[in-house]
Amino acid sequence: MHTKFNNSKQVNKLCDIASVGNNKQFSNQFIGDVEYRILSSFVESGLEKMSLSNIASSVGINVRKAWQIIQRLSKRGFVEKVSRGIYKITELGKKAIASLPIRKLSRNTEASVGKAVGTSVASGVCLNGGGFAKPVSLGLFLDNVRYYAFGEYHQLGRERLLSLSGLSSADFVSYFEVSFPVANVFLDSVVVVYSNLEDFERFGKPTARVEVRPPKSFVKRNGVASTIRFAKHELIKAFKAIATALHHILTPRELEKLFLWLVFVWGLKHLCM
Repeated sequence: MHTKFNNSKQVNKLCDIASVGNNKQFSNQFIGDVEYRILSSFVESGLEKMSLSNIASSVGINVRKAWQIIQRLSKRGFVEKVSRGIYKITELGKKAIASLPIRKLSRNTEASVGKAVGTSVASGVCLNGGGFAKPVSLGLFLDNVRYYAFGEYHQLGRERLLSLSGLSSADFVSYFEVSFPVANVFLDSVVVVYSNLEDFERFGKPTARVEVRPPKSFVKRNGVASTIRFAKHELIKAFKAIATALHHILTPRELEKLFLWLVFVWGLKHLCM
């Protein structure tokens, strides 16, 4: 039996609790760019332990600087000293890689990411989910439209959005893609969701594949662990964009059913009691 939300305050409270989830220890925390790269070097190298000199060379800093950063990471419980000059990443450190937003990009990382994405990246950007401004739906549009009007065939190029009113002169529409632009969310990758027969045969059940396709050369420049972390943040941004689009087109009843389904699937049903 579904639980009814009597007012918006109850829904907001649930959202606040769900946003913290199992990462309360990381709420209101950030991690520095070099700190993140040092933690990632443990994962990407596949080594359980690393020497201070190896850590320094892996991120391109001197040993003294690496030692200072290691001390900060050690105080936060992200790394442990095994022996003189030898350190290892802790389970908490591994969680930090996946959960903490980067406080500030260094010039080297900024240039690398900006070159890979093809855009400039501002210092101080939070990579943990689409910026600080509230996502806003800009409405429903049609993309890649093909139609006939006054006996002539028209094909609008991809990325040329057309409103529904723009089809008022069309005699027949043969194809279009539905588009929901969402402001204040910018993805640095291509996120696609699709199904194919190969996956149905492989898994033995209807399957939807969710893929994050990083920018060209991103994996080569940043490594496996960083790319997986990048994909997680891109999925968060894509989820926010989709949720905003759904809020624009669904009825209140449909939104409530979807929200309750999400609470159930994520195992947060106890928060609605």
